[in-house]
Amino acid sequence: MKFFYNLKFSHKMMLLGLLMLVTIGAPTWHLQKRLLEAVEFTELEVAGMPMADQSLQLLALVQQHRGFSNFVLQGASANEINEVAAQIDAQLQQLQSPANSLSHHVESQSKLDTIAKQWRALHLAVEGRQIDTEQSFEQHSQLTSNILGLMPVLLEDTGLAFDPTPASYHLIIAAYQDAPRLIEAIARLRGASLLCWMHINAPKIPTVCLLTNNVCSCI
Repeated sequence: MKFFYNLKFSHKMMLLGLLMLVTIGAPTWHLQKRLLEAVEFTELEVAGMPMADQSLQLLALVQQHRGFSNFVLQGASANEINEVAAQIDAQLQQLQSPANSLSHHVESQSKLDTIAKQWRALHLAVEGRQIDTEQSFEQHSQLTSNILGLMPVLLEDTGLAFDPTPASYHLIIAAYQDAPRLIEAIARLRGASLLCWMHINAPKIPTVCLLTNNVCSCI
């Protein structure tokens, strides 16, 4: 303290100013860092919204393709299914570009590549009538399962699954995970019931019962 008292008044004020600068500067720097992190997180979420929406549209288009395939494999025209196929190709292409920008997340890219390969092989099989209606339904359902499996990966990679606001978090999960799973479960139940009605076969009855339980579990 004696050292401080012996200082000139100007030096005392300078020292007090430096102490005040450190006192204010450290919390300000920490606050600025947290704000920048929040901005980066929000920007990542905003960039992820179109990808999540495109994934939902891809799922809906594949479900349409599954329904049209049933008619094509029974001899109907393939015009409608080809139109849907073109939309699916375009949707996959739109998803590829932003997915590649997630260079530090290879799982989403890998899943998307698997979906694209599986889709092309399935469409060619349906277009060439190389599979029957039951095989088509099963393979389309496997494809929709892979798309549903892609959704949580995209939500995690883009930060949407980690939204800090509870209301936003539950809305995101409901819109991009829970609702699509419920819709797909209902679609599979409807499709399996139709196949069971078209081809009366006792072994399909347990499958319909299982799909009914799946619908109930999604509610």
